[in-house]
Amino acid sequence: LDIHYIHAKPTKTVLNGKTLKVLPLLLVHGWPGSIVEFQKIIPLLTTPRADADFVFEVIAPSLPGYGFSQGAVRPGLGHVQ
Repeated sequence: LDIHYIHAKPTKTVLNGKTLKVLPLLLVHGWPGSIVEFQKIIPLLTTPRADADFVFEVIAPSLPGYGFSQGAVRPGLGHVQ
C-alpha cells in the first residue's frame, strides 16, 4: 500500500544555548478524518518554546483508505491489517 504521511522535524534543537530533548509524537487521525486536521498544529509542536526543555518530532500517517493513502485492494483486508 502507498501510505502518505507527514514527518516534521523540529525547527531547532538548541534554544538559548541549551540542547532540547526531541520527543517523537505519533498523531493518528480519527474516522473519517485525515492528516489535514493536523496541519495547523504541527508547526506549534515542532517549534521550541522558551519555557520548555523539549520539542516534538511529529509523524502523522494517513491511515490506509483515508486522506491521501491508498486503500486495500484485497477483499477482507481492513485498516487493522
